[in-house]
Amino acid sequence: MNPADGIVPIADVPATLTTIRLAGMIRDDSARILANWSMRIATLPVFRALPELALDELQQDMPDLLDAILEAVSVSPYELDPAPMEEAGAKADAHGLKRAASFPIDVLLTEIQALQREVRNAIWRNAQEAPVSIVHELDERLNEVFELAERSAASAWVRRHMDDSVETGDAA
Repeated sequence: MNPADGIVPIADVPATLTTIRLAGMIRDDSARILANWSMRIATLPVFRALPELALDELQQDMPDLLDAILEAVSVSPYELDPAPMEEAGAKADAHGLKRAASFPIDVLLTEIQALQREVRNAIWRNAQEAPVSIVHELDERLNEVFELAERSAASAWVRRHMDDSVETGDAA
């Protein structure tokens, strides 16, 4: 028996290719994901109360955030490059800061969660002949990436409001 057996994961080439193909299909579906997200978010009372809010304002930096999230989801958990996760966190942080200027935190969290639902829908919609284990693996990565994105966006929102409180003298 080789001493390295059981330590280094053995690559499952067909499964890896299927995962790469599925991740690519989801990225190709990003326009649909964003359109579905926009329709879902536009129905929130806070956005319906703003009829002057244009679609491009609603979406703001969402295409960039979605792209960073999809990149991070498509990276194998065995890769050592943390850049895709860091980029997704940074984009979510920037989004949280922008939203903090205009919307309550529950709206921010709702839109991040709605985006996660739409990406999850895309995973299952595009899975077709992919083994369920591969879909589950992508879904687990999706949860990990969105946990980071939600935490980053919310933290930025809170930071922005804490900074505003300090500037106006409202801090406790």
